[in-house]
Amino acid sequence: MLHKITKDGIIQAVFLTYKALKYFFGIKKPRIAVCGLNPHTSDGGLFGNEEKKVIKPAIDFFKNRIKN
Repeated sequence: MLHKITKDGIIQAVFLTYKALKYFFGIKKPRIAVCGLNPHTSDGGLFGNEEKKVIKPAIDFFKNRIKN
């Protein structure tokens, strides 16, 4: 099975959105929400584990990068 959702892909999408909001729209501290992929964000793994294994690590990576 091909995995289309990757940590790097999410990081790239969030970073491009952040840059656009900051530099093109002049928002000093952009806030970006990232939603879960599966219904009810997987219900603890019942419908998949992309939130835990892919999406959350990407968000954590980006949060740490913005703080530094």
